[in-house]
Amino acid sequence: MQTSEAVSSYVNDSEAQSESHAAPTDLVLIVFIHGFKGTDSTFGEFPKRLQHIVSESLGNATVESIVFPAYETKGDLNAAVTRFADWLTDLTVRREVANGLGGGAGKANIVLCGHRFVFASAHGLVP
Repeated sequence: MQTSEAVSSYVNDSEAQSESHAAPTDLVLIVFIHGFKGTDSTFGEFPKRLQHIVSESLGNATVESIVFPAYETKGDLNAAVTRFADWLTDLTVRREVANGLGGGAGKANIVLCGHRFVFASAHGLVP
């Protein structure tokens, strides 16, 4: 191998190594929301398992699994939807800031996972 080829090979290997160790460029928030009579433990260990699988699959991404806090399933449904939307907006901004993506910049990818999640789809939160 000639010197120029060796240098070129070293540079390419170094670039590949630095890319694999680069800071994550994407933020994925996997948000779990329980439905009627759900609790903070409704999903068990599934959120952690899914976070690991998605993180390994995407590679260069920060993946966070978050369970929406327990809430009362009685009262005005529109108020519950509004509370969830406000909570999700606040969470997204805080996680974007914490990950250096600028708060409210719309850089986070959000995956909603629900259990008896009919109310949100019925009220336009999810297509």
